[in-house]
Amino acid sequence: MKDVRFAMTVEHRFVHDKDEGIVAHNDVAAIGAREVARAEIHETDLVGAVWKVPEGAEMRVPDKCAAKLIALGYAELIDTAAAA
Repeated sequence: MKDVRFAMTVEHRFVHDKDEGIVAHNDVAAIGAREVARAEIHETDLVGAVWKVPEGAEMRVPDKCAAKLIALGYAELIDTAAAA
């Protein structure tokens, strides 16, 4: 899991283990981000979820999703541990 800050409002698909989840780190994420849809991926331990996330939200997301969001310019990697 990686921590990212969203540079724009996006609707994005996330795929993660059933026991993992998307985690909000700031008020923008806690108040504005929402899961739009969720479905288990049959014959796996994975869940697919679509989230609508506002600009400025800081969230912990799966590694591959973070890499894709960053590559598309939708988010930037942040270090929330350093801020604590």
